[in-house]
Amino acid sequence: MVEYDFGDSVVLVTGGARGLGRSHARAYAAAGADVALFDVRADRLEEIIDELEALGVRALGVECDVTDERAVVDAVDDVLAAFGRVDVLVNNAGIDRMGRLTELDEETWDAVQSVNLKGTWLCAKHVGAHMLDRDGGGSIVNTASMFGHTTIPGLGAYSASKFGVVSLTRTLAQELAGAGVRVNAVSPIGVRTEAVDDRRDEDENFLAEGVDYQGTYNLLDPGERIDPADVTNAVLWLTSDQARYVTGTALPIDAGALA
Repeated sequence: MVEYDFGDSVVLVTGGARGLGRSHARAYAAAGADVALFDVRADRLEEIIDELEALGVRALGVECDVTDERAVVDAVDDVLAAFGRVDVLVNNAGIDRMGRLTELDEETWDAVQSVNLKGTWLCAKHVGAHMLDRDGGGSIVNTASMFGHTTIPGLGAYSASKFGVVSLTRTLAQELAGAGVRVNAVSPIGVRTEAVDDRRDEDENFLAEGVDYQGTYNLLDPGERIDPADVTNAVLWLTSDQARYVTGTALPIDAGALA
């Protein structure tokens, strides 16, 4: 395994209390970074903060609804007050909801777009502005999805939001490149997390009515999901000096499904 050194870095992970966000936070802390976490539920943050501090780094948990610009501004200010800067932003907060577009209710559509796309934009906007002001470079990784590149029936709202994240990533990369800030995205296939496991049967029953994106034509066995560490490894690489000329890309971590 590649060993990274983020010992002089401050990393902010949104949706950091569970799943992919928790995996990212642990890996950055193990690599020496001070870590700040945003999550909509404060009760989820306490345990992970203790775990990160036990690794010998500073850690901060901030309750934040990423869909609320005032909340994002205040939360970013809290991180800057505590750590003085943000070197890496990992936009991980997101939700998925299933339903065919002709049957989907407006509330569900709005919720998915608000968290996945608006929330990603708001955090990138205000952390990116900080990176521009200090003119010291930085790196942003947004969480897209395989379904930000292709679609299947029943995931229309989610897919639309992730296509938007890919577009947002490319535009931000152009707008921030002059300040040495790199912006990329990761586009994973289904990841094994607590939230997914909690509703696994419901998801699989629904997807069985659509298109199976796992099978003999890619590296996954039917029903198999990738591990959070598979995504975390890509995120660390994208924010490391080893990827210093990589920007504006959305990296598929999809076992070959898009191929």
